[in-house]
Order: sequence, then structure tokens, then C-alpha cells
Amino acid sequence: MFEYYNANPLGRIVNDCTVRAISLATDRSWDATYMELSEYARQQAITFSEIEFINEYLAERYERYCSASRMEKLKDFLALKLPGRWLITMSGHITCAIDGVCYDTFDPSERYIWCVYKVKGE
Repeated sequence: MFEYYNANPLGRIVNDCTVRAISLATDRSWDATYMELSEYARQQAITFSEIEFINEYLAERYERYCSASRMEKLKDFLALKLPGRWLITMSGHITCAIDGVCYDTFDPSERYIWCVYKVKGE
């Protein structure tokens, strides 16, 4: 299931999926999340839009489950209706799912999952 969600403080539809997803999954504001990611990226000398940065940042903080074949689509993961908050990486994107619902500015259900990170669970 998909529900439209945009945490951007100005309501912009821009390439801020990392900030939007992490802020929702962690119950923090877009601004606070942006500042934390910016500082972490500065310390690592990398921009936080790089997939290497995102996976490193998430792996340091949350349990990671990666698909060996990368053949599972987001819609299949959502159909499991797993309780809790999950961050899900895909080619060029990251999204947040809460209790089986994907919250994003578009529906990425047909995209293939790379890794799933459990942020909070029941």
C-alpha cells in the first residue's frame, strides 16, 4: 500500500528522499535530519546523496536485511505487512514503510529492493 507523504518544509518535490524517509522513520523533523546527515557526510567527505553514504549511515544504526538476488519488489515486502518502521533502499531511491504502508512522494512499489533496515518494530 502507498500513501502520499512529503516532509519537505516548503512542500517541494525535489531529490530529498534520504532526508524525507529517515525523518519519518525516526520521528524527527526534516530540518534536524538534514543537519545530522550533512554533518555525518562532512565527516566522511562524501555527499549524502551517494548510495555508499546512505548504506553506511543506515548500517551503523539499524538492523540490515539485504536481498541476495535483488529480485524482490517493494510491493512484495509491503504485502507482508510487517509491523514497525522500515527504511528501504532501491536503485536511486530510499523510502520509508510503516506497518506495511509506503510513505513517499510517488509510488515506488514496482522497484526492486536492495536493502531493508529495521528502524523500529513491535
